[in-house]
Amino acid sequence: MPTLATARIALRPLAAGDGDDLHGMDGDERAMRTIGSGLPGRSCEQSAQARERRIAFAAHREGSR
Repeated sequence: MPTLATARIALRPLAAGDGDDLHGMDGDERAMRTIGSGLPGRSCEQSAQARERRIAFAAHREGSR
């Protein structure tokens, strides 16, 4: 999988092990109001489901791999 890294950030495809970090963002209501669609924060289970959907979506899209 390709990775883009600088001194301050590393961009890479999502992985199954990213659950805790993604839930930290998805479960935060303030963050979701800002970067989400205005929906309330997600539960751990909802965050896991969203992560799996994102991974599956990227696996079937050219340029997302």
